[in-house]
Amino acid sequence: MDIFTTCCIRKATSIVLDGEQKDYPLEVVLLSMVGEGKTVTGRTQGVSVAPLDWCELQDKLVMVMERPVPCKDLTDYINDIGYLLEEEAKVILKQLVEGMIDIHSKEVLHRDIKPDNILIQTDPEGPHVRVLDFGCGDFLRKTPTPAIVVWVYRKTEYTPPEWYLQRLYQGEPCTVWQIGVVLFYMLTGALPFHNRREIIREEPDIPYYLSQECEDLLRSCLDKESRSRPSLHDMLQHPWLQ
Repeated sequence: MDIFTTCCIRKATSIVLDGEQKDYPLEVVLLSMVGEGKTVTGRTQGVSVAPLDWCELQDKLVMVMERPVPCKDLTDYINDIGYLLEEEAKVILKQLVEGMIDIHSKEVLHRDIKPDNILIQTDPEGPHVRVLDFGCGDFLRKTPTPAIVVWVYRKTEYTPPEWYLQRLYQGEPCTVWQIGVVLFYMLTGALPFHNRREIIREEPDIPYYLSQECEDLLRSCLDKESRSRPSLHDMLQHPWLQ
């Protein structure tokens, strides 16, 4: 195992620890909540990249993180070969969806799912997905009607249309949209949308060589209407992943 460091803007949250209320960096709290995860099939899987140490420098948070070896982020993984065939994309997507189900079960919302934040650990038995960078994360508020969170996105290409139209979004539909963008990128080596107008008005240009079941999953994840997108559990039950 190797290590790497990250530096980001510190966002504090107040929690009760040993009966005393203290302020801690939000990203540190979220990573401690996620911890080691189990997939929905019961298999133990390190969903997130583990923090080893951290310190605060004025308004900055410096974190020392685990770096699985060998590994590369999904952007480099795709760039090396152009795009993935459906069978390999299925393996990565299934692990990613299982990982996000585990993260959501611990009331954590990542909010920045994109290839740069997905590590592919290249083990002999196959790729192993790890999620990093919870710097944009927040608590997933579970209510009878899912909590709507207002937030400004870093990456335009991964922003769901409801953010542009209403300046609002719901946690799970947002995650499903971002996973849909990642899936499109894995299968084509390109992004489905590049700006606000395309995200709101245009449909993704699905390549002819993809199977009908794959196209169906892509279109459902990238549905403009957030209520029409599948849940994460529904994605696992989709015929393309069976």
